[in-house]
Amino acid sequence: MIDALTAAAHIMSNDTQRMNAISQNLANVSTTAYKRQLPIATPFIEFLDVGANPSPQVFSTTMPVHLLQTDTQPGALRQTAQPFDIAIEDSGFFEVKTDQGLAYTRRGDFHLDPQGRLVTSQGHPVLGLGGDLVLTGTEPTVDQNGKISEKDKQVGQFKIVHFSNPETLLREASGLFVPGDDTRLDDTGRTKVRQGYLEASNVISMDEMVRLIETMRHFEAGQKIVQGYDEMLEKALRKFGEF
Repeated sequence: MIDALTAAAHIMSNDTQRMNAISQNLANVSTTAYKRQLPIATPFIEFLDVGANPSPQVFSTTMPVHLLQTDTQPGALRQTAQPFDIAIEDSGFFEVKTDQGLAYTRRGDFHLDPQGRLVTSQGHPVLGLGGDLVLTGTEPTVDQNGKISEKDKQVGQFKIVHFSNPETLLREASGLFVPGDDTRLDDTGRTKVRQGYLEASNVISMDEMVRLIETMRHFEAGQKIVQGYDEMLEKALRKFGEF
């Protein structure tokens, strides 16, 4: 059985992790295509160590913990009128090439590098169905299927990848994601993009502020448990000292 002091310490540790995630979300409320982090608590049933003994009074030796999961819901689209700004309207991801391998992003604020390749804001080449997307001008047109044309001639098409469980993608820096061990491709996904638009963050600042206040109140409750337990131990030791 876990004592009250240990339980309170776990509660406060989880609340600290939750506050860090909320703070990260609030710091990126204006970041293009940012996906907020959601602390997910371990189901309490997993905390009950019933095993061969169905007694609900038997507990495991560990406390439920919070796991961080990415909320992949699309953000609102905002118009920029820039030809290299591309937003995905559905749940797909752009495929890009990094030094560590393939990665995926929803962030579509692209530009051309000195070689004429379409690259991300960090300089990672954006991949098309035939490899790197190489353009010769600065005024391409992109249709809703992701086909890129210059002077009425198609020169490439964005490679948009869909996942059946995008929440399992692992978060990297600068809006990049890489597949996790359980990530599965979804070949049935349909692509629809819009040129001259960027996807906004899916963070709603008011909701995050409410969650932050709730978490702070919960953390304070954990502090009171620790303080009460400490006072109880102090009184018990004082009483023992009288004998």
